[in-house]
Amino acid sequence: MAKLLDTSREAKVNVEGLPRDIKQDAVKEFFASQVGGVSRVLLSYNERGQSTGMANITFRNGEMAKKAVAKFNGAPIDGGRTRLRLNLIIDPSQQPAKSLSERIKALPPSNKNRPSAAAAAKKGPNKRAAILKKARAKQQPKERQPKKSLEDLDKEMSDYFEEKQ
Repeated sequence: MAKLLDTSREAKVNVEGLPRDIKQDAVKEFFASQVGGVSRVLLSYNERGQSTGMANITFRNGEMAKKAVAKFNGAPIDGGRTRLRLNLIIDPSQQPAKSLSERIKALPPSNKNRPSAAAAAKKGPNKRAAILKKARAKQQPKERQPKKSLEDLDKEMSDYFEEKQ
């Protein structure tokens, strides 16, 4: 997590499992007093205007966000009936891009005993492929059954249905 999170920038934490009767100001006051560094809280509401028990908290820096997750993830609420779930939100677009030298890797040393693809192509076709080709040529083509006429098909169908009855 330390590599993914830039602790000098603001960071967000998603909180789930909050009591539904809690207000946004209470969430902000609680995390500001317990952890510090809260810059904004957004509590989610359903279509009837009731709290869903979820909030997004923005901390001034990543250290405060990590501290909140470490301290309160899994914490019991209302005597242990439910537990808080805190998820650190990491924005990949905020991560510094890797340098080209970090992204390109050198080829591993080649195996001198193994012939290259160009050398293998010069030797000619594969012997096994040639043997299989000759074997296929020697095989007799399968005899096809003659096509049945419409009268024959009708007769077979009527015989089939007569047997069923």
